[in-house]
Amino acid sequence: MRVDAIVFDLDDTLLDTSALRMARSQSDWVDVKARLDQVQPFRTRASRISVESVPARLRASGVKVGMVTHAPRWYVEALLGRFNIPVDAMITGSDRYPPKPDPTSLQQIALELGVDVTELAYVGDEGIDVAAATAAGAVSAGACWSAQAPREWRRWWPDIAVAEPERLLDIERFGLLRPLAEVVLDGGVPFWHWGTLMRLEQAVLAYGRYFTPEDVDRHPGHALSTLVLQAKNDGAAARRVSEVLSLLGESPSWRRQRPELVVSVPPRPGQEFDRFAVVRAALAAAFEARDGAGVLAMLFDVAGYKQMAPDERRAANIGRFRSRPLSGESVLLIDDVITSGSQTDGCREELMRAGAGSVTVLALAATQNRLPEQCPRCGASLRVYYRRRDGRPFIGCPNFFRTGCGYTRDVGDQPI
Repeated sequence: MRVDAIVFDLDDTLLDTSALRMARSQSDWVDVKARLDQVQPFRTRASRISVESVPARLRASGVKVGMVTHAPRWYVEALLGRFNIPVDAMITGSDRYPPKPDPTSLQQIALELGVDVTELAYVGDEGIDVAAATAAGAVSAGACWSAQAPREWRRWWPDIAVAEPERLLDIERFGLLRPLAEVVLDGGVPFWHWGTLMRLEQAVLAYGRYFTPEDVDRHPGHALSTLVLQAKNDGAAARRVSEVLSLLGESPSWRRQRPELVVSVPPRPGQEFDRFAVVRAALAAAFEARDGAGVLAMLFDVAGYKQMAPDERRAANIGRFRSRPLSGESVLLIDDVITSGSQTDGCREELMRAGAGSVTVLALAATQNRLPEQCPRCGASLRVYYRRRDGRPFIGCPNFFRTGCGYTRDVGDQPI
């Protein structure tokens, strides 16, 4: 993964502008201007350097730095000047390029920086930043200074995810900052950091991204997506999965929190092939834990499960699993792919009911939405907005203000 330039988003990426989020989402720039002094630097976990110092450090090392944001130029220049943040080129909302996730602005700034867009990394905090980078063919870098991934990342995870700003300075190692399985299957040795595992939510982790076969831009040739499909019915592929997953035993943090029991999402009733048998055994050996073969059972199958909406899946998994009695063990629950998470939620709830002390879900991959995503009603590129009443994010159509298109959905829901 070669990177010759790094381009940043501004709001909630380089600077903490959360105090102005509501006014910005409503384009109330009079209010924004009056409260610019409320913008603050980020405070990160025990980082050696500050976030806003990264552009200057990159430029000092010979890396070109740009900015792409949809905020107006006066706003951008005011904040860059106040915090002494240098850039070699910038594109702002005043330049009137189509809004992200349209890739035009990233393609243009690559030209201005004199680099190929495929050798450019775009650093942002939202799913539309990942979408824009993906559409342009650039590297998507997710900034997560709180070390708690946004909910929308679950289906729009970036190529690399960082919680420490110093990681952005080590561009020679960018390829090793990707999710663990993607690094390993490409022949690399993972560099352990916050983003080595995809932290989808509390106690729910994934080794990498799964692009569905319908995602013709990213699925072909993606080693992890291919392995996921092969391992469902192929013993050799299942053994390869076990080799990848057992690498978790090399993680410094996981060596300190070894699980006592390794279980897996059980096979369907009547299904003889247990694709997780070798995976459980490998992880149990890596952690000196007990192999929980047979601890969980699936009581019934659900017809048309993959075509169900998230709420329907949750309802379908009620009472679907049964666990043997447990005695307070810390449990590692294995699955191959997390899409809505309803199946693993059902298993986890049953394990806790049976007496588990804690349950951590570990999946080989997390299903990703196709990017960029278009409005199913009018075709415009969808964006993330924030509700006026409570500040919560939602996905909506930007044509609401031009044509009255009213398409919206909650962040994290599957596309309609």
